[in-house]
Amino acid sequence: MKVNKISSLIFSVIALIAICLSVFMAVPVFSTNADSALGTKAIDVQVLNSEGRQLNGVPQQSFNGSPVIRYNWQDAKTFRLSFNFESASILPDLEGNFTYNIRVEYVNEYASDMKSFTDNTKIKTANLYAENQKVQSLSEIETLNIDADNLRESITNQIRSLLSQDNSANDQLKECYGWGVYRFSIVFKIASQDEIASTSYIGLDPTALQGAPVINATEESSKTGIITAWSCYLTNDNIDYIDQSTIRWYVSGITSTGEKYVLTAEDFPKFEGYNNPIWNDAVERNGVSFFFDSNTLSGTWEVYCEVTPHTSPDEAPANPIKSNVLTVETGNKISPTTIIWWIVGGVALLVIIVVIIIVVTKKKEKVW
Repeated sequence: MKVNKISSLIFSVIALIAICLSVFMAVPVFSTNADSALGTKAIDVQVLNSEGRQLNGVPQQSFNGSPVIRYNWQDAKTFRLSFNFESASILPDLEGNFTYNIRVEYVNEYASDMKSFTDNTKIKTANLYAENQKVQSLSEIETLNIDADNLRESITNQIRSLLSQDNSANDQLKECYGWGVYRFSIVFKIASQDEIASTSYIGLDPTALQGAPVINATEESSKTGIITAWSCYLTNDNIDYIDQSTIRWYVSGITSTGEKYVLTAEDFPKFEGYNNPIWNDAVERNGVSFFFDSNTLSGTWEVYCEVTPHTSPDEAPANPIKSNVLTVETGNKISPTTIIWWIVGGVALLVIIVVIIIVVTKKKEKVW
């Protein structure tokens, strides 16, 4: 009896181990090259600086098993894609051609904030070529250098084109800002399915603003009336490569009638005693520049911005850094005296025209 019990126990343990192994073997294994028909290293990506030298990125946690390498956006000028199809087992079509395109996936997020890539709803996908490419030999696909700035503009244009065809699309997702996470893939069109090989993920991080924000402004014409407006902007050296969403502009002031206003109602808690909004609708107030239109209100205003450095989700929020404060005035671009003289001149001109018409008419009557 004891022998039977021991045998049953051993059999149960072996069966349990077999079940665990079968479950483990059933778990999918992810790789940067999703399709084995193209081999394990069919496509690779390097990031080059302005001098054409390869940058050394910082490895991060992986997305779905694929590595993430982070670089400084300011330094990244070129993506270099290289191909190796020695172990590829795909076949040409009936005409002897291989049809392919280069796909780029992009999301405007910090790689350090993300735990996955494919689950992000803001991912933008675009093809590098407007039409699929055809070659008769895989060896004809040569190393490809992609200018980062041109790629940014290309993705933006394709996104705008797609959004224009979809009335339900969110307009706020139409821009490609350049920094974020990229992945490149070569996609072969073969019969009813695609053969795909992908690179590792490339994270381009924006740089921090150097020093405290410094702003200036120039006088402009208002878009809401014959009144002055102000075009405000940062003057820091490296503003082209910072995260513009970290910059927020503020306005407070007193009108010529003594009323206190701030830019929008959401600013009431920040400015005690100010309970009138210049604008009831949302205002574009993030970025390296800001157009201040007082909505026909004449007054004296204080304009400044705050930069709040980005922190990872597991870090405490950073304190905002305030810029210098500009004092600007808005009022009629044309003085009341000038307007009065225009009216007087217009009336005088009208009187002269009427007199001329009367004189000409009288002369014609005398001739008859």
